[in-house]
Amino acid sequence: MVAIRYRVRAEELRAQGGALMPVTTKAKMEFVYAMARHSKATLHDCQRLMRYAATLQRIAEAHCNDSKCPYGPHLPDGGCMKQESIQWKVGEICERIDGVLDAIFSNDPRGAVVKLKVADGYTNDMGREGICVPA
Repeated sequence: MVAIRYRVRAEELRAQGGALMPVTTKAKMEFVYAMARHSKATLHDCQRLMRYAATLQRIAEAHCNDSKCPYGPHLPDGGCMKQESIQWKVGEICERIDGVLDAIFSNDPRGAVVKLKVADGYTNDMGREGICVPA
């Protein structure tokens, strides 16, 4: 059932001109390991962060491709209400986790849309900004 839904979603994205880049289990495990080592994040926190990052990734792809955003009404300045809501939720999760200083958001779908700045300064991205949340 999951494979069928994945295939249908992939075909829809290709029809709209988008590209579906699946996240590997290895990337998810590396993120959970890095968060466990450099902060006091729980597995549940990591799962929620990855889920929110995946939604932000889809929104960023839709906005980049100038296709219709699948998440309804937009703000007058062109921002997406769903995007603002999820960024706020990610910020709340980061406030609760000891060792996480801030969340960095990027609207560029080619890279990580969410990066977490940790207290000990560890980074795993090329720009040395923080820990990338796989989407």
